Amino acid sequence: MPYNRGMVALPVVEHDEEGSPQRLYRRATQLWCSQVAQETGFGPAAAYTRSDLAGIPEANCLMGEITGEQWPAIRAHFAEARTEPLVWHLPSPEVAPEGMLPRRLVLYRLGNMPTGLPQTHPDLTIVPARASFAHVAQLMSTMYPGAPAAQAQEAAMCHLDDSRVDAVLAIQGDRAVAYASVLSIGEAGFVQEFFVHPEVRGRGYGRAMAGWIFDICVRSVFKHVLCALPQDAPGAGDLARKYGFVPACEVLTFVKA
Repeated sequence: MPYNRGMVALPVVEHDEEGSPQRLYRRATQLWCSQVAQETGFGPAAAYTRSDLAGIPEANCLMGEITGEQWPAIRAHFAEARTEPLVWHLPSPEVAPEGMLPRRLVLYRLGNMPTGLPQTHPDLTIVPARASFAHVAQLMSTMYPGAPAAQAQEAAMCHLDDSRVDAVLAIQGDRAVAYASVLSIGEAGFVQEFFVHPEVRGRGYGRAMAGWIFDICVRSVFKHVLCALPQDAPGAGDLARKYGFVPACEVLTFVKA
C-alpha cells in the first residue's frame, strides 16, 4: 500500500542538549557496538573488542576522547584481546593514532517527512528481516566488504537479536537485494543501515525501502530521526536530502589505513 500520510506525524523538534545530534550519535554508536562486542571503559572513553569478529568495525573500535598518555594502555588492551581498532568514533584531534586516517561524517537530521513514498514494489517481497535470517545472510558479505562472510553474518544476527533494532529486507525471487534498519534510542531513531545491492540499483527499490523505514519511524513516534554519512560520499548525502534529511553537523572519526 502507499505510504499513509494520515498516520501520526513526526514533530520537528528544535535541538536541545539531550537531543543534540552529537549526543544522539554517541548514544546510538555505543549501543550499536555493545550489541556485538565487549565494552571496556577508559574514563570517558570506551573500547569495544571481539577477536572472532576482527573484520567488523563496530566490534573492534574506540569511542570518545582520550589523552595521549592513555593511548599506549588502549593499544595494549586491543593487543591482549587479539584484535585492533578499526574505527575511532569522536576521537581527540590532538592524538594522532598510528595506522589510522581521519574521516569526517556528516550527521543528518530529518527535517520534513517525505510524502508519496511506496511501501511495495512489483518486483519485491518486503518483510521484517527477522522473518528470514537465511536471506539476511545472503547480503551481509556485500554490506561488509573486506570482512569474512561468516563474521558479517554473525554481526547481523547480533543486531537482530536486539529488540531496539527494527530491520526490513527486500527479496526478489529467492534473492535478497536490499536491507535497512533503524536503531531506537529512546525518543530518537537512528537509520543505521540502508543498502540496495549494486546490481539492482536504479529500479526504485530504495524508494520502497525508504517507505518502510519512515513508517517504522512514524509508528515509533520518534522526536528525532538521524543518520550519519561519510563526507566523501556525496551521492549518499544527496539521497538523504531527497528524503527530507538536512545536514546538522560534522563529526570526526579515524579509520584503519
